[in-house]
Amino acid sequence: MDDEIVNWDEYLQIASRSDVGMRRNNNQDNLCISLSSTLEQWEKHGHLLVVCDGMGGHAAGELASKLAADHLSHLHKRTSDDTVDEQLRKNIERANAEIHRRGIANPEFHNMGTTCTCMLMTPQGAWAGHVGDSRLYRLRGSRFEQLTFDHSYTWEMKAAGINDASADIFKNRIMRSLGPNSEVKVDIEGPFALEAGDIFMLCSDGLTGPVADREIAQVLAALPPAEACESLINLANLRGGPDNITVIVVKYLKCIKQASTSSLSRSRAGRSVGMLTAWGVFGLFVVLAVVLGLVTDWTTAVVPGVASLISMIVAIWLTIRHGHDGEVAVGPQRGKAPYTYSSGVASIEVVDRLREMVVELIELAQREVWVLDWPEVDAQVKEVKAFDAKKQFQPAIAGYCRLINHLLRRGRSR
Repeated sequence: MDDEIVNWDEYLQIASRSDVGMRRNNNQDNLCISLSSTLEQWEKHGHLLVVCDGMGGHAAGELASKLAADHLSHLHKRTSDDTVDEQLRKNIERANAEIHRRGIANPEFHNMGTTCTCMLMTPQGAWAGHVGDSRLYRLRGSRFEQLTFDHSYTWEMKAAGINDASADIFKNRIMRSLGPNSEVKVDIEGPFALEAGDIFMLCSDGLTGPVADREIAQVLAALPPAEACESLINLANLRGGPDNITVIVVKYLKCIKQASTSSLSRSRAGRSVGMLTAWGVFGLFVVLAVVLGLVTDWTTAVVPGVASLISMIVAIWLTIRHGHDGEVAVGPQRGKAPYTYSSGVASIEVVDRLREMVVELIELAQREVWVLDWPEVDAQVKEVKAFDAKKQFQPAIAGYCRLINHLLRRGRSR
């Protein structure tokens, strides 16, 4: 039954983390994961994932990102006659209006704002709704693609073909965000076809600043989502953690586009009845118009004649719609994604960097006398070095990341 609760673990692996970083006193990032609980909801609304990075002072930035995430989660499963992409766009615009209203109502929150990057997974594919410089990526095979455009000074100048020497100085300047203005332009990208094995990642710029796309891709390819989230945040923090870091990783395990066939069958049956009824009504009005025209005056046949015309239009529309039932009507892709490409193939360069981090962490742990199970650590190091020596780079990346995670968990628990 379509109203039964679905265990999405069979179809998706989802993990998320948000970290304050090393230089901030509070976390102005927020995230939202809103999964449809039933097949019927999945077909109507899909799954929503959101990352928001607040701006405008400690309290203001945190409030702005929370308002955006909460508002989008609340609006996600509302009934609408709009297509899912248009509903996503309107929901982001509504979130902007609410943040702006709160901002002008309180001087402490004046001009507060937030980035907002959404992914909506639907039976037709994945959609991106986006404002700001948080990002959505997809790893398919060894190809790592950025599916959103950064609304930053640097990216806007480059897109306009302007070689501005000040681009690097203002590289962190955001040109578009939710909240500061009463209206906002929302980028909608997609739909992106879903294939088993696809890995999607949403993140704030606290990750993409310190960690290169190529490194992110290779970590995502080497580890399950939960471990990948932890590893990526640790890498950003080991490189200074200059900002809050938020990551959502989704691995698409198998096709769920045709998960519900019963609702499709019922829908087709219902439309068949409606189509036949409409043609029957059309025939009835035609007969009535002809009989009235022959028996009485033809002017009396005008009303049933008009009714037959209307019922014919309805019947034709229902027939066309019935003929397309079961087809996935994916139109031309909106937007210009992907915007960047990187390789997810494991490389010696990334292995070398991770190895250096492990060596430095072990030296730090020994200096500061961390309480560790050193025989266990030594065994892990030996195992990873064996992969490294054999140039088995992907298991080496996975092993070094797990060592870093293990060492940092122990170090933080002191």
